[in-house]
Formats: sequence, C-alpha cells, structure tokens
Amino acid sequence: MTATRTSLFKSLKLLTVAIIASLVFTGCGGDPSFSLTSINEKVNQDKQNTQISKIDVLWVIDNSISMFGAQKNLATNFKSFINNFSEKNLDFQLGVASTDSYRNNPLYSEIVKPQNARLRDGSWSTGRSGVYVVNPDTPNLNKTFITNVTLGTGGFGDERAFSSIEAFFKEDFNNRFLRPDSFLAIIIVSDEDDFSYDGIGQWEKIRGDKPELYPVSSFVDFLDKKTGLIDGHRRYNVSSIHIKSGDKACLKSLQTVDQKYGKRYEELVEQTNGSVISLCSDFSKSLGQLSEDIILASLHDTFRIKRRPIVTSIQVKVNGKLVPKSINGSEGWAYLNPEAGQYLVRFTKNSIPPSGARVDITFDPYEFE
Repeated sequence: MTATRTSLFKSLKLLTVAIIASLVFTGCGGDPSFSLTSINEKVNQDKQNTQISKIDVLWVIDNSISMFGAQKNLATNFKSFINNFSEKNLDFQLGVASTDSYRNNPLYSEIVKPQNARLRDGSWSTGRSGVYVVNPDTPNLNKTFITNVTLGTGGFGDERAFSSIEAFFKEDFNNRFLRPDSFLAIIIVSDEDDFSYDGIGQWEKIRGDKPELYPVSSFVDFLDKKTGLIDGHRRYNVSSIHIKSGDKACLKSLQTVDQKYGKRYEELVEQTNGSVISLCSDFSKSLGQLSEDIILASLHDTFRIKRRPIVTSIQVKVNGKLVPKSINGSEGWAYLNPEAGQYLVRFTKNSIPPSGARVDITFDPYEFE
C-alpha cells in the first residue's frame, strides 16, 4: 500500500513538472495561445513627451532681382504661417538664409562673400533687425521676422539653394541654430530652379557641354547625416514655394526675366516628404496650410513599447478609439522590430495621433519576467 502511494506521488510530481516545463517552453519558444497578463502602455501625444518636441524652421530665400513681389507677399502674409505655431504654444526657432549663401566658397564664386552663409537679419538695403534667430520670446516677433526675411533683390542671380543649405550648416556662426532634439523644416522660396554644380559661373550660361548638376540625392544624404535619424525616420523635411512644373499660367504671370519651374525642388520635396506650394497661390491660405503640414510632420508617429509583444495581441487606441492595423499600406498602425531590443508601433501618415491625444497600446508580452 505504501509502495503504491509512493509510486502515485512520484507520477503526479513528474506530471506537474511536465506541465510546468510545457508552459515555460510555450511562453519562451513561440506565440502562446493564452496569456497570464496583458500590458497596457499609455502615452500622451503632447509637446512635453513627444519625441520631436521642438521645431527649427530655416527659410531659404531667393534674393535675386525678380523676387521683390514674392518677398513682399511672404512678409505680408507671415501671420498666416506663425499663428499655428503660436496658438499651439510650440517651441520654435526661425532662421533665414539666401539662395546665394554658397558664395562664401571660392570653389563656386569668383567674388567670395565670406559671411554669405551666415544667418540673415535682413539686408543693408531693406533694414536689419539685429536678431538672427526668432523664437517665441522674441520681442515684436512678427516685425522682426519680416525684417529678417526681406532680403531685397541685390543677391546673385545664380540660384543654388541646395549648395546654400549645405553652406549654411557648415558655417560656424550658425552652429547653435539646429537643436539636437528638434524637427528641422527647410522652406525654399524661389522663382528659379536649383543649379548647384561643381564650378564657377551660371550653369545656364555655360556654352557647349554643361557639367552635371549635383544629384538631388547627395543633398538628401547630407541632411540625413546632419540631422540623424529617430527610430529609423528622418527628423526633417524640405518644402518649397516655387513655380510648379507645368503651371504655365503662373510662369507667364511672373515671367519678367528668367523664371523657371522648380523641378529639382520638387524632387527634394518628394524625397523628404515635404510640401510644394505654388508661388502664385494665395499666401494668406497656403502659408497657413504649410505650417499645419510642418506641425503634422513633427508629431511623433512612432511609439516605443518596453517589452517584446505577441504581435497578434497588439491593440492600439487613440483617445479611446480602436485604430486598425495597417494591411498592405492601408491606414492604421504597423509593428516594427528594426533591431534586437527595439519594439515599435508606427502610425501611417493619416493616422498619426494629433497633439494632445492619448495613445493606449495593449499587448500580451512574448515572455514573462
């Protein structure tokens, strides 16, 4: 009788160990079909904890002879742009450069302008503000920026906006403009295209075989390295206000000298997910839309979760409303695991939580601690 009990006890003990081993194996080696607990991670989409919480805006202004009207239009309607930043109480910086900033480099200009790549505070012909970076604490903010952005029309007519952007960021005077934790928005305003190339003299006026223009991709690479990536995403974009390709009516209405379609601008905008605005648009509306686009681009679209999830168990809610998983590019969210220890939920463009939203990510952990 005693032997039978001992044998039964041993059998039950072995069975218990087998069950525990099975549970441990299932929990560690694959997606279990059940869970002991779920984790709910809550994140608020606001400017305090959004990953990209600051916005630095660099305006690259064409200051050639034909740009008087465009600069005036920009200055007159600047309120339409800045109101969105002010109303949302955003931490922003505004700086101004010119499309001939590249002339600080003797490789590109016979007449070298050593200070051309510096932040601008206006010009000798239109007045100077003495303030190089405008932020929410700047006294008379609107007036100061209008002075800064009105560069006049005494600049060089060989527009090389892309090379000028590169020159700007290589200039020591501007080192503090781009903050390490900010979203960078570059806005080009021009009635010409970009003609950045490796040489002196206007590319368009070179006779015979013309040298190759710098590829647009080279400037994307430069900006990628300059700004760095956050969770595999760029923390900048480039937008442009120019004559849109094929807009003959706009070209005709503006054409006084050598205005052209901004085809290369459009390439850079497309590659960096910026916005294209027509130089002939109603700036009172289009500048407001541009600022909304920049704010949207700066919002946090990617959220980290602390534990490896069972992917099929993930549920995402924004302000209490269930968001669908993105399937074959549809709107919603996607799970990413770019490298060991990184577990990300990324929203598609039209599903990014708005400022102030509450984001709930619930999931079953892949392994139990």
